Amino acid sequence: MSNRDILEKAIQKALDNGWIGNYYHALTIADTFPEGEMTKQVIFNHDFAKALWGESWPMPRTKHEIERYQWSDTKLAPWQGHLQQMVISEDPIKYLGDNI
Repeated sequence: MSNRDILEKAIQKALDNGWIGNYYHALTIADTFPEGEMTKQVIFNHDFAKALWGESWPMPRTKHEIERYQWSDTKLAPWQGHLQQMVISEDPIKYLGDNI
């Protein structure tokens, strides 16, 4: 999946979850600056992350879900844990793609 595909999927999910962002503006940013500061302004935005990953943890039912929700025993909301990991990731777009 290309960076644009990942961004498109993430942006659509955030919009579906109530993010009030500009889909076309965000994708134009992704096309123009795929690795740049403008893309980071979208994917590292707190409101975007809240819409994408949510503010409360679902009850994990499988081993995979338990591993995926590794921050659930901390005081971090899902969006905070994922955002924190994405920020320190070597490839934030890849992290985004692996976790949407």
